[in-house]
Amino acid sequence: MPLFDDESNKRIRYHMKMRGHPNYISNEMSRFTPEQISYHWETFLNPQLYHVQMDDRTYKVKSLLRRKLSRKVD
Repeated sequence: MPLFDDESNKRIRYHMKMRGHPNYISNEMSRFTPEQISYHWETFLNPQLYHVQMDDRTYKVKSLLRRKLSRKVD
């Protein structure tokens, strides 16, 4: 099961549009840290993303970061 579901994605998009900072969002969505929200926004949700082809090293680094930041916070 993904850490961020569709409802979480909608809330993050809305709050980033209205407030523009993950700290405000994490106060309302306490199961996520500001770092997790920020990374998810910058990697997947930001409408201004510019997707480029990644080489193997970049892919490995991003994969490691994604796994580290997507751990569920207890």
